[in-house]
Amino acid sequence: MASSGTLRNKNLVLFGRVEIDAEKGNGPALVSKYNVGGYPNVLFLDSEGNILSNSSGDFRLDGYLDPENFAHNMKIVVANFY
Repeated sequence: MASSGTLRNKNLVLFGRVEIDAEKGNGPALVSKYNVGGYPNVLFLDSEGNILSNSSGDFRLDGYLDPENFAHNMKIVVANFY
């Protein structure tokens, strides 16, 4: 598992990046816990490890997104939760 973090100062929002091997170590348990069905998969979690969600559903990104669309989705998460 590899990780890196980025700090953004808008009410102290912290985004971290974690790569997990779905077939090794604690990967299979995490895949099950978070109901990951495909790769790549990006989940937005709170400090307790719960997936951020609203009335429209969970904040997760399934599959590859180009940088522009990924940034757009990050802005949506910040606008909804921070």
